[in-house]
Amino acid sequence: MVVAISIGWLWKGKSIFYNADQQHFHQKVILAIPDDLAFAGERVHFKNPTAYQLFYRELRLNASKNASSNAIKRNSKRLLPMIEKVFRINHVPDDFKYIAIAESNLRNDVKSSQGATGIWQLTKPTALALGLKVNNEIDERLNTLKSTKAACKYIKSAKKKFGSWTLAAVAYNRGAGGLERAMAKQEITSYYDLDLNPETEKYIYKILAFKQLFESSGFGY
Repeated sequence: MVVAISIGWLWKGKSIFYNADQQHFHQKVILAIPDDLAFAGERVHFKNPTAYQLFYRELRLNASKNASSNAIKRNSKRLLPMIEKVFRINHVPDDFKYIAIAESNLRNDVKSSQGATGIWQLTKPTALALGLKVNNEIDERLNTLKSTKAACKYIKSAKKKFGSWTLAAVAYNRGAGGLERAMAKQEITSYYDLDLNPETEKYIYKILAFKQLFESSGFGY
């Protein structure tokens, strides 16, 4: 199904107009934005205009032809088949591969201000807890196979803890402890109703934008 009606929204003082018959560049790439989006088999909700706008902006940004999108296309051909195989073996939904794209554009040379490293952007304490070696001589966060297996451990542990794949993905960005505290403080168990920091608030929509581009347009490999 596709968006069948035109909707006018006000977002941060600017009128945001969407018309399925007058698609922008990113909409032409995927033909049209469907209204039955899902992440790891779980329905994605757009509870308000801001939620939809977060997805809309990520889709538009990542459909653009730039150095970042070119790097993603190049790296996906080399790395995603291996990641998909590891996920199948470990019974992790295939959609989680887009986390590596959202976190690092599949680049091993990316390092965050908090010291997160590798395509899965693992911090040293998290990597050690997941069984990876990180010392002066070796950093297994840079080993794509081993770090992907470690990411699987984190994702499955978060799924067991929070009860949904969506919250497991959110925990990957926010941290399991941070997400648990936010849920307890707000007494809310749904990601789509939580009041979170801007980065985490848009995280699922960012992942979903990559999924749409890869599955609907031949964006990747």
